[in-house]
Amino acid sequence: MAGHMRFKVERLRQWMTLASHYLGIEITDSAVKLTELMIKSGASASVTSCIREPLPVDAVQDGKIMRPHELVRTLQTAKARLKKRTSRANISLPSQNVMVRFMKFPDIPVKELRQVIDFEIKHNIHLPFEDPVYDFVKLNGHHNQRSSVRLMKRNPPNIQQSAAIKEAAASSESLFGGKNSDPFADLDQTADVVHEELCDVMLVAVPRPMVEQYVDLFKQAGIKIASIEIKAMSLFRCLQSIDAQLKGTYLLIDINDTICDVNVFSDGQLKISRNVQVAFQEKEQAKEEHDDPFSWLSGADSHGDSGFTNACSELAHELERLINFYKYTLNNRNEEFGALFIAGDVSRLDEISEYLQNRLSLKVTSLQASVSWDKELRAKTVASEAFATTIGLALRGAAT
Repeated sequence: MAGHMRFKVERLRQWMTLASHYLGIEITDSAVKLTELMIKSGASASVTSCIREPLPVDAVQDGKIMRPHELVRTLQTAKARLKKRTSRANISLPSQNVMVRFMKFPDIPVKELRQVIDFEIKHNIHLPFEDPVYDFVKLNGHHNQRSSVRLMKRNPPNIQQSAAIKEAAASSESLFGGKNSDPFADLDQTADVVHEELCDVMLVAVPRPMVEQYVDLFKQAGIKIASIEIKAMSLFRCLQSIDAQLKGTYLLIDINDTICDVNVFSDGQLKISRNVQVAFQEKEQAKEEHDDPFSWLSGADSHGDSGFTNACSELAHELERLINFYKYTLNNRNEEFGALFIAGDVSRLDEISEYLQNRLSLKVTSLQASVSWDKELRAKTVASEAFATTIGLALRGAAT
C-alpha cells in the first residue's frame, strides 16, 4: 500500500512539473516588452509569448516614469495578451538609472564583505543619489562568491571601520551628470591600490524611490516581481544559451532608439557596463523629410539618411573609445576583442550591424537566443534579438 502511494505521489509530482512558465519584462522609453518562456520536463526552453506594447509618448522619459497610470495600463494590456498569463516576472531596470562600479576589496567571505561594503556605502563611497538600493557580486578570490546580483532594499548598518578597507574607485557622479563628463573616468582608479589579498567586486546601486515606484506599479498591474537585475546580466544569460563556454573578450550591446547599453565581457566576467546616448529615432524624421518633395529647399540630405548615418558613426566612435580604454588605460594590452554581439529593437538593426562590422573590423553577430518558438510566433517571424533582454530575464527564472 505504501509503495502504491509513493507511486501516485511521484506521478503527481511529474504531472505538476510537466511544464513551468517564466516571464521576463523590460520597460524602455517607447515600449513594454514581455517574453513568456515554457520549459517542459526533459525539453528545451520554448517561447510561448513575445509581446511589445508601445507606450504613450512621454510616459517614460530617460528611464524615469512620468505618467504612472499610462504605464500600469500598458502593462495590463500586455499581460492580457500572454498565452499562459504568468503572474510572476523577472524584470530589469532602465540602465540610465543604474550605477555599476567595479572595485577592489579585501578577499574575505561574502558575509563579512557585505558588512565592509555596507560601511563603505554609508561613509566613503559617494553615489550620485541618496538612499540607494544596492547589491554586489564577488567576481574572484579564494573565498565564497556569488553568481548574480539581486537588488534588495538594504539600509547600511553603522559598523566599525576596518583599517584594511580601502575604496578602490573614486566617486563617479559623472555617471548621472555633473562636472566630469567622461563616462569612463571612474574606471581608472584602481592602479594605486595595494593589498596583499584583494578581490574584484561588482557593485550595483539604484535609487530606492525608483525601485519602490516600479514595485508599486507592477503590483497595480497584477504582476509580482520575482527578481530585479541589470540588463547586462540578462543579455549575458541570453548569450549563454547559445554558447555557455564562450571565452575571450567581446562586446555585448543592446540598442534602442535613444540609448545603447554597452558591455565588455572577458571569459564570462562583466568588466565594463555603460550606456551611450544615441539618436536613431531621428532617422524617422529624416525619412519624412526625404518623402517631402520640397525638402531640398531646406538643404536636407539627398538620401534622407544623414541622421541615421551620424548615429551609426557616433556609436562606432564610442565603441572604439571603449575598446581603447579597456586595452590601454586598464592595462589589457594582450587581450583582443573577438566579437561584437548586438541586440535591440531599433529599426534597421542589420544596417547598424553592417556599419559597425566595417568600421570596427570586428565580427558582428546578432544575439538570437538558443530557444524554440511557438508555432504562431514562428509564423510571425519575431525578431528574437529585439527580445534578448526579456528572454534572458525569463531564463533567469528557469535557472532558479
